[in-house]
Amino acid sequence: MKKAKVFMDDFMNKLRADDYEKDNQPNKGPEINAEFIAEQLSSYADLLNSGIIEKVTGKKLVRKCFRQ
Repeated sequence: MKKAKVFMDDFMNKLRADDYEKDNQPNKGPEINAEFIAEQLSSYADLLNSGIIEKVTGKKLVRKCFRQ
């Protein structure tokens, strides 16, 4: 595995290279609005409530504001 300095040096060299694509890429993901955020929060709450994280980590989650 590369050390951080070597990785960053390689990355900076690529940025300086003429053959590296530097154009800004359009955001191809979903529009981030209130509906999207609500869906993500609901999905995250469902994941937490599923118990899978507790099962994998062996630790009990503290649930203060998650819907049950």
